[in-house]
Formats: sequence, structure tokens, C-alpha cells
Amino acid sequence: MIILTSGFSRRYSNREIAASCCIREFDQNDVSLKACKYMNQQQPDIRTIYELQPVFPFTEWWHWLLAAVFAFALVGWIVWFYRRDTQKLNRPIAWSLNAMRLMVVVGLLIYFVGPEKRTESRLVKNSRIAVLVDTSLSMGLRDDHESNAGETRMEEVIRWVKTQRPVQRLQQQHEVTVYRFDDMNRPEAIASFPKKGGENQIANSQVVADPGSELESRLARSRTIGWIGIAFGVIAILSFLWSAVAAMRKSATKSHSLPLSFGMFAAIASLALIATSDLWTPRFDLAVSLGFEQPEPADFIAPEAETADDEAEPESKPEEIDWSERLAARGGATRLGSAIEFIVNRERSGPIAGIVAITDGQGNAGTSTEAAMIAATNAGIPVYPIGIGSTRVARNVQVADLQVPPRVFPGDRFKVKALVTAFGLEGTSARVKLFSVDSKNTEVEIEEAEDAMRLGADGEPLPITFEVQRKEMGKRRYSVRVEPIDRESEVRDNQRSAVVSIVERKTNVLMIAGGPTREFRFLRNQLYRDKSITTHVWLQSAKPGSDQESDVLLNEFPTTRDQLYFFDCVIAFDPDWRELSETQTALLERWVAEQAGGLILVAGPVNTPEWTRKPRGDEAIDVMRKLYPVAFYSQGSAIRKLGRFGGGEAFPLQFTREGRAAEYLWIGDSSGESSKSWSSFDGVFGYYAVNESKAGADVLAHFADPNTLIGERLPIYFASQFYGAGRAFFQASGEMWRVRRLDVAYFEEYYNKLIRWASQGRLLRDSRRGVLLADRQRCWMGDTISLQAILRDAQDQPLAYPEIEVTVLRPDDTSDRVTLRSNASAVRPGTYTGQFIASVEGDFRVTLPIPDSPDLEVLSTSVAASIPDLEKERPQRNDALLSKLAEKTQGHYYIGLPEFSVPAADENAPENLIQSRDQESFISGTFDRFFKRKLMMWLMGLIVLALAMEWTVRRLHRLA
Repeated sequence: MIILTSGFSRRYSNREIAASCCIREFDQNDVSLKACKYMNQQQPDIRTIYELQPVFPFTEWWHWLLAAVFAFALVGWIVWFYRRDTQKLNRPIAWSLNAMRLMVVVGLLIYFVGPEKRTESRLVKNSRIAVLVDTSLSMGLRDDHESNAGETRMEEVIRWVKTQRPVQRLQQQHEVTVYRFDDMNRPEAIASFPKKGGENQIANSQVVADPGSELESRLARSRTIGWIGIAFGVIAILSFLWSAVAAMRKSATKSHSLPLSFGMFAAIASLALIATSDLWTPRFDLAVSLGFEQPEPADFIAPEAETADDEAEPESKPEEIDWSERLAARGGATRLGSAIEFIVNRERSGPIAGIVAITDGQGNAGTSTEAAMIAATNAGIPVYPIGIGSTRVARNVQVADLQVPPRVFPGDRFKVKALVTAFGLEGTSARVKLFSVDSKNTEVEIEEAEDAMRLGADGEPLPITFEVQRKEMGKRRYSVRVEPIDRESEVRDNQRSAVVSIVERKTNVLMIAGGPTREFRFLRNQLYRDKSITTHVWLQSAKPGSDQESDVLLNEFPTTRDQLYFFDCVIAFDPDWRELSETQTALLERWVAEQAGGLILVAGPVNTPEWTRKPRGDEAIDVMRKLYPVAFYSQGSAIRKLGRFGGGEAFPLQFTREGRAAEYLWIGDSSGESSKSWSSFDGVFGYYAVNESKAGADVLAHFADPNTLIGERLPIYFASQFYGAGRAFFQASGEMWRVRRLDVAYFEEYYNKLIRWASQGRLLRDSRRGVLLADRQRCWMGDTISLQAILRDAQDQPLAYPEIEVTVLRPDDTSDRVTLRSNASAVRPGTYTGQFIASVEGDFRVTLPIPDSPDLEVLSTSVAASIPDLEKERPQRNDALLSKLAEKTQGHYYIGLPEFSVPAADENAPENLIQSRDQESFISGTFDRFFKRKLMMWLMGLIVLALAMEWTVRRLHRLA
């Protein structure tokens, strides 16, 4: 197809006229209002183009040459033939006949080449900048310099964003999108800000008062052309009348031939001008184009006024955003390379002017920064890092971890083990003291022991252990405190606390198994040897009288309240819940929800598929489904969704953020040691597939075989949830015995911590009036901690208050009031839920005075917030990496926020270095079918008129 653009090409300089033309030309040609609205938002220029669409496709140049030769030959033959045929006529008549026949040929040629009309929109996409803000936990550190006024790195960034308004500076030439990144696979967009300055903004300000004025101007020109055509028509009629009168008077032939010939040409001109008027505005009727009728008022309304833009988002303003909340440091790792690579891949073909990265440069996870650097260089996207923090190592010592047994017997000696890390203090001697205080009487603090230690290299955890003995029963809080060292930058992390419950009772565990699996046997033997645990076993497949290594062997599930409420934790390995009656399952549900029982549920290939595929309506099975933190596939689901067991290859577990922070899943003394241990684990071979996690449940780990993806989700392997006052934990297969290949102690540690976590609601109950629970006892700094209280009044009925308040004592000795609101959708009445953010590192203590209690009973729990080892290993600003990143990508490195905030007159100001990259493109509309239809109509009229006048003249002059 050969495209010919006519000399007539129009451009409209403002977006209202562009949108008006868009809807007039396109809304009946398969172009939606949304496309018009998109073009309107992008400030397009509109031009009209006429193209040729031949009846037969001409794909080669010689096709057009052959058509031209044929056309010239046809015209030459007609001229030669008519000159012979009209030799005896006078010249005006001969020329007119020749012209009429040529006019017919011209009409046929126009039809053959097929003129088409379409509108092309010129779009200018605004230059964009992506601002990446590092929200990893290392940004929550304080540096050893005076400029930050004691602020953390993130607090300095937030203050700068609020006061310096860097976003508004960048908006003068670019659209700005702010992202946060930390340990997420991809950065999260926080807000987008439109372009405020530059040529497009100036053009956009020059908006005409009336969006329909250009359309009125077009109609005025159309009417002018049309009335000229009407005038020629009048002249043609007068000429024909003059010629007729002259012929009736039998005047000389020459006297009526000239007006007849003139009238024929005037008629053709009239038709052509009226056709031009009609084709000038093809969307309107001819009566409107000629001015005999007025257009409808709706024809002058721009698309924005015609349709409500329900999907349009309000323009973001920096002052309206809660930067402190959106930029809170909470990530356990820094995926700097992954964040840059994501932006590069997303914006590679777009008008991106650069990436501004506000970070300390600690890329310790995900894609390497070098790989992201290469990707940005190849894409031609410069990176402008802003280095945050100090290059000096701040002098600091901290108690990184404190490990105590949660429960001990009176008179038992137990160990309090602390891990102490230091930065910039290698070889320095430090005094470490152990204090204890009664959890109910916090005014009297006792110094239990004191020791000295020599601090190690930066970030090296050194253990220090104290041995303690207590005969009094109750709860006691132990604190390990390092005496402050000269010129230490932060002293609030020199202490860490933990609570030890001194009780006489053992942990009572009920083990249920559908069959004697390897996992069941290993754990049964382990618990049987543990003197602090009483083990009851119900092996469903065992015959009566069989022997099991247990304290008590059961032949059925407990049937009475006293029998079941004796236990603190129930562990079920691929159980067949169909053997339980409705009474027994209801009893189990109440034990979990009301008595804070712990439930550990391990799926298997034998019984789990059988009871989960039972239809809804079986009361006993429906109760068991509610206790699981995951939702199973419904009956009739494809067999492939039931997961797999066995196989020839093991796959590791992919822990989520919640899973990495869950201390009860650690196999090691610290999060770093646990991460290394799980990374060394070959993995498991199978899993039982579930549909999804329930609302409020935490997914802790996934089965990491990429071939098992359903949509974009990997199968759930670990999940947990609160259920009333209790806790439920789901494990997708019984294969944790495989961690014994790394270390036999890992299997024992895994289940000991899991049982302790599941049963702590019963073991650590402060009052018969209720229980206060946190969803975890350890977390990363910046995590949101969910609190749940289940309370009863003095008459042992669910508490009916609409809300209650708890006090959260922060590590910096300040306190916050947190409101817990009654949860009407909870499993049990009297349930109150709320949350708080562990915004700093250290121990958070939560206390709840029970309303209307005569002796003012107080429930309490604690949460320890820490920074992952990855974020502590190299906390100083990485100038070498950030400057190399800027150099390789043709960007510029700004050391600190003040450098980026220099006045615009400075040559290194961002306005001068980050050049606008507005991108121009064109969008072609579909062909105008109104124009095509009217063009064919007028061509037909032209051909008919020319042939009619030729036939009439030939008959008058007695030609064949």
C-alpha cells in the first residue's frame, strides 16, 4: 500500500481541541472514549492524513507504472475519439462533451485509487524518574556523626523529604514515582507525581475558553465552500435557461452553445464544491454543513465532560503522604541490585531519565549490584545514588540476643546465655551484669551476677553465660546489661530481657498418628526421653495391646473435658479425623479456642486426602477444617492439586519474611545461624497441596519446586494462625526428620521450640480471667505485631466492653497506649485484637490490666525486635559501590542528602544533571467510514451528472 499525504494537514495545539476532534472523528470507528481520554491526558497534536487504498493491492512499483500507462492511454483514446466524433460541432460543445467524458473517467479513477481519511495523534510521553528509597533495617541505625542530630538514617531521609521537597524539584522536568525497596523481590510503588514544568506544562496552560470553537470554525469554512457551490449551481441553472430560451427562438447555434457549455462546467463545479463542504465535516449532515440546521450542543462537549472518570486517581501531593509510615525501615535485607534491575526492565523502552537511589549501599541479597549496573548501562539509564549514613564505624556494643528457658522447675539451675556484638571496639573490655526482677513487682531489681569480657571484631557475636537458680515459683524477668563505654553512639541496645516461668508442672503432650511414620517415631522417642514432658500416644493404626514408648498409651481420643484439658499441646501426624465424633471435635475446638491449647498438624498421603475430600455438612469434619490455618481444595478438585509425596528430587523450603523472623522455626542460636542451617538443608520431597491460607494466618514457608507453581504461588509448606486463645500450626508433610542429616540436634530443637510456641498460651497463663497473646515473641525491627486478648468478666462470661487499652513499654523507656477493639467475627466472644509496630530495636513489654478485676490482675507478654545479621555485618555507607554504580551508568554520586539539595545554579544540581527525555510517538486512528461513504456518494453523483449532461447534449446535437 502506498501512503500519500495530502497538502491539507491540520494540527491542534491544545488538549481540549485534540480530544474534541478525537471523539468527532473516531468514536464511530472502533476507537473508544478511553483511547481519546488517554490521548487527551498525554497532550497530543492531531493531524488529518489522506491516504490511497486501491481496489487492487499494488505491492510493486511496476503495478503503479502499468496503471498510470493504462490511465494515460485511456485518456488519450477518449480525447482522440471525441475529437473525431465532434468535428462538425462548435468548439464549446465539443470541449464540454470531451470534458464530461473525462470527468467520468476521473471519477472512476478516484474510486479505483480509493482515497481514505484518518487522523494521526502525536503523543509526547513525559520524561520519568524512579526514586528508590532503601527501607531495610540498616536504615534504622544511628551513625556516629553530629549532622544527624541523633536521628536514624531513615528519620533523616523522612525529615529531608518533608522539608526540602526534592520531589517537587524533580517534577519541574519529569514525572516522579517513589518506590521503597528492602528484602522484597520487587520494589513497591509508594506514590506518583505528575510533571509540573517544562514545555508541555506551558502548552497545557494555553487552553482555549471554548473547546468547541475550533469545530465552529471548521463548520464556518464548510458553509462558505458550500454556499459558493450553491452559487455556482444557480449560475448553472441560469445558463441552462439562457441556452434553452435561445434554442427556442431558433437563434444561431453559436448563441446558445456557449451558455450551455458554461452551465455544464458550472454544474460540475457546484457539485464538487458542495461535496467538498460535506466532506469537510463528514460527521455532520449536509444540512448542518451548509448551515440550514444547527448542530446539537452535545457536539461541542469534550470527552472529559461526557463521561465520568471514575478510574482517575487523585493527584498525589508530598505533603499529603504519611512518609513516616510509608518509609518505615522494616526489611531484613537490602536487594539494591534487584530493585534497580526491576526498574530497568520495566522502563527500558520508556522515557525514563534516570534512577535516583537513596541508600546506604548495602546490597546483601537478591541480584548483585554489578549485574544491575550492567543492565542499566546497556539500557542507557543513568543511576544517581544518594549515599546515606557514615563511612565511619560507630562505636557501639549491644546485647544481640538473650536465650533463657521459658520454663524451669523450682530449684533447678538454668543458664542465661547472651550474645554480645560490638562495632569499632575490638579488644575493649566491657562489664556485663545480670539483673532479675519479679514480673509483678518491678520496683525491686536484684543484681544476680557480673562478669567481664573482651569485645571482638565488628559484628562478631560473642557468648557470655550466667548460671542461675531460683526456688520461688512465678514469673521472673532476667536482663543482661552491658555497662556503657566511652563515646558509645547508642546505649539503648545495651540491654535485653526475657521472662522465665518457674513452675512445677510438666508440659503434657498428646501425640496422634494415623500410622507409625518415621517422623512420628523419631519425635515419640525424643519426647519420651525428655523429663520435662509427659507424653500420651494414640496410634490409630495400632492394635489393642501393642506397646509404644510413651508415658500413657491411649486407645481413643479423649471424650471428656477433664481428659482433654489435661494436655497443653496436641501433635497430629496424618490423622484420620473421621474416627472422632462430633462431641470429640467440638471438645477439641473449645480446648484450642478457650483454653489456649496448641495444635500442630502434619499432613500426610494416607488419611489427609480421605477426610478433606468429604463434602460440607459433616459436622465433625467441618470443625476440624476450621482449626487448620489453611483452606483445602473442595471435593472434585483435580488430582494434580493434591500435591505429591515421594519423588526423585528434594527441594528446599523458601521462607517468607514472617518465617525468617519466627524464632520457633530457628535451628540455631541466632537468625543468621538458622538461615545458614536452612540454606544447607537439601529439602523435602513432597507436600500436601492446599488452596490458600486463611484470613489472618501467616504463611511461613513454601515448597520451592518451580514446577509446582499454581499461577504465581508456590505451595504452602508451613503456616500458622491464632484460633481463639490457642495456636495452630500446619506442616505440609512429615519430613522434618531429614534435618537430622545436618545435625541430630536440629530435629530435636525444631520440635522443642515448636511445642513450646504452640503450648505457651496454656503454660504462661496469668489469670483465669483471660490471656494476652502476641503473634510472635521475636520479630524484625519495623514489623507489625498483632495482639489478641481473650477476656472474661467476674461471672466467667465473655467480657462485653467495646474496646480496651494496653500499654506498650518501648526499649527506650517510653510507652504507647494501644487500643484493642472487640472482634465480633472472632471464634469466641470476648476476643479483642489490635496491633503495634516494633519501630526500634529491643524488648517491647505489653501489659493489660483486666477491667473490673478486684485485685487489678495484669496480663503481660513481650516481644523482642532485632536487626538481622545481614543488615549489621557492614553498616557503614558503601561509597566505593555507589560511586562505581554512578560512574558505570553515566550518572552522578551524591554523598549525603545536602549534596542533592544544592541550588539549581550549581552545575551538579539534579535539574542540570538529569536531563529530560520526553518521548514522542504517533497513534494512528482507523479510517473514517463517514468520509468514505460520502465520498462514494458524491463520486456517484459526479459520474451520473456528467453522463446525464453528456447524453442530453449528444441527443440535442443528434450524435450516436
